[in-house]
Amino acid sequence: MILYEKNRFGNENTFLIGHCENREMVLHFHRCFEFMYLEEGELSITLNDCEGILYKGQGALIFPNQLHAYHTKEYSKTTMFIFSPELVAHFTNFIRNKTASSHLFQADGLDLSSIRTDDNIFSIKSNLYRICGEFFSSVTLTEARSRDIQRNTLLHDILMYIEDHYTEHLMLQDLSRKIGYDYRYMSKYFLKKVGIPFNEYVNRCRINQACYLLENSENTITEISEKCGFNTLRSFNRNFQILVDTSPSEYRKNILGIEKYNRPG
Repeated sequence: MILYEKNRFGNENTFLIGHCENREMVLHFHRCFEFMYLEEGELSITLNDCEGILYKGQGALIFPNQLHAYHTKEYSKTTMFIFSPELVAHFTNFIRNKTASSHLFQADGLDLSSIRTDDNIFSIKSNLYRICGEFFSSVTLTEARSRDIQRNTLLHDILMYIEDHYTEHLMLQDLSRKIGYDYRYMSKYFLKKVGIPFNEYVNRCRINQACYLLENSENTITEISEKCGFNTLRSFNRNFQILVDTSPSEYRKNILGIEKYNRPG
């Protein structure tokens, strides 16, 4: 299952720092840059279709909307920086339609411990540009060939289309015609890349958004069902039970720990 983290990293001024041991993350993407620095151990990293290993003192700079995942085999200790493209606008424009020889680079020369999220905006931008500058000095950036851009962006285009239209009646046949690909090819391609069929992925996106709304809104269960693209409340409840292993009302009650949201839809 590939996750699009719209709700976590949608702000133009996003800047987050996270520390973690034994990091694990399924294949996902978001609109922000992500810099992962390995302090101890080893960390397996997947970028699009490529796999690599991050060693102590190395960093990986993930571009916006680039598919990536992490896996720790034995032990890893990491520091992660998430920052919106607007905070490094010149660098963002520079790398557009460019391919990096690698996204992994030696980063132990960076003083990361002094970087704080509550710094003034100029200090934050200065530190983030320093990370981008170290990356730029360590790799080779070349203009991407149109064929490579098409191959690398197909899955992303499909996922973004789903993200924009999962609240509607969404069929793979319609999407195939829209982007000019054979339906059978698209079906096999999607299953190979994502690991689950197209319709199941769409339903998971809908349920993922439903969970977010159950936690962060006062919409009724029926309203959430409609907002997330389900034709009937029965269909919503059935899919929610299958994927989350509980009912929407029980999920909301357990998450919030209060009874006032446990009202009829």
